[in-house]
Amino acid sequence: MSCYAKPRIRREGKYYGRTDPEFCRRISVIETSMAGFLKSFKEEYRSTLETIAVRIETANKRYDDQKIQQQLDELKDVVATVPKVIRVKNSHHLGAWSKNLIIGLLACFIITAGSVGTALYFFHQNDRLNREAYNFWLVRAPVS
Repeated sequence: MSCYAKPRIRREGKYYGRTDPEFCRRISVIETSMAGFLKSFKEEYRSTLETIAVRIETANKRYDDQKIQQQLDELKDVVATVPKVIRVKNSHHLGAWSKNLIIGLLACFIITAGSVGTALYFFHQNDRLNREAYNFWLVRAPVS
């Protein structure tokens, strides 16, 4: 069957329908030259292919297929006895509850640090005001 079996319609530089002629030319080149290529490939690599075939046959004779099938069946039995979900014993010190615990402890620390800092600030301010009050009392004290 040729590439030109169906009529082609050409619009705006593009072919609609079957294919364009360049593609058909390339396909015909491949079809004519492929047979010769395969024939030369077969003749050139015949000895290598025969060697590979002999090695495959030797390897097949070396291994007993019944023994391999028996080993596969034993493996299937072992796989069938293994549970689908294997319990893993984890030894994490921090569980799911510890995330909230850490957040709570951090919040307590921040609140405590803020309270202590505020108390120290007020204590310092109180000392300063007491000194100023004492100085004011010394200056304004009545002379008797």
